[in-house]
Amino acid sequence: LTYHPTTGQLEFDTTVAATEQPLALTLHRMDGDRVGPIVAHLAMRGQRAARGTVTLRGRDREDLVAGRLGARLFTERQPLGSPVVRVTAK
Repeated sequence: LTYHPTTGQLEFDTTVAATEQPLALTLHRMDGDRVGPIVAHLAMRGQRAARGTVTLRGRDREDLVAGRLGARLFTERQPLGSPVVRVTAK
């Protein structure tokens, strides 16, 4: 992930292991250790690789810098989602 603070753009380039059947890769707001609402969809069902840019606004930018965003992968084996990986910007 690459974050551009002047534009609020978050670039991503992801790949899911061939052993998994992806359902979604999402970026969530976090409330402590609790997973909150989805901020952005990074990959959709069946996408093993995804590359793109999402533009974060207001609170989402603040949450990214403060370490309050997390990425979560949903697969056929883990339809309720994998453990969240915190996403931070420096």
